[in-house]
Amino acid sequence: MITVLHETRAPEYWDSLYDAGYEIGPSTADERQWLRALVGVEPGMRVLDVGCGKGELSARMADWGMRVTGVDFSLSAIAAARDAHSGRGGLLDFHLYDVTATRSLVPAPEPVDLVVCRLSFEFVDSPRFMVHLGR
Repeated sequence: MITVLHETRAPEYWDSLYDAGYEIGPSTADERQWLRALVGVEPGMRVLDVGCGKGELSARMADWGMRVTGVDFSLSAIAAARDAHSGRGGLLDFHLYDVTATRSLVPAPEPVDLVVCRLSFEFVDSPRFMVHLGR
């Protein structure tokens, strides 16, 4: 078993982990059920999945009919997400994006209905990130 401490948060660090086969545990059936119940999932909802990794949860939400944009600052993770989850009828796309950047913390040129940060919220400047989300 490999224990990984995420003290270094540069994109190159995450690229090296993903390139070495790093896997984040997939969302569980309970997590997905809670998400659906709490959010009131409806087809067509616009979702921003921040820190999407290889896109597993993004793809699940697209399967529910949501329009999902997954962002991550690891090029390796985004490439893996694109390879694994293509062909979802325009409901899912992935972009390289660094929400920790000082200029713009969110890439959304249009409003979203839901922002998901399943395993990434701990890595962002939370107060500043929340202000940008509100915009």
